[in-house]
Amino acid sequence: MPPPGFENAPPPADAPSPEVNVPLNFNDSVFLHVVATHGIQDGAAFLSFASNFDADGNGYLKQSELNHAATQYIEAGHNQAVANNAFTDEQLLSAGWSQEQIDVARSTGQI
Repeated sequence: MPPPGFENAPPPADAPSPEVNVPLNFNDSVFLHVVATHGIQDGAAFLSFASNFDADGNGYLKQSELNHAATQYIEAGHNQAVANNAFTDEQLLSAGWSQEQIDVARSTGQI
């Protein structure tokens, strides 16, 4: 599904990113804080990795579990920059997005 405001946009030239299926809940602001604090470059890849860190098995990734996952993610050498973004900042800005919305969407792997 395209990001909001891009329902009628032409498909990106790059190959589609693999879908991230994380069957766990988490708090968006906590997730964004952990991503920013640890300098995670690909939020979607990190979230997929973090799905294995639900230590108490309650189906919810709490901050301590996300922090542990982030430490392991970085130590394992997974913190790589996203190779290609499907939409440029200019395209998103022209569709009415703010730079802050773009930054959050990129950090969480939504785009």
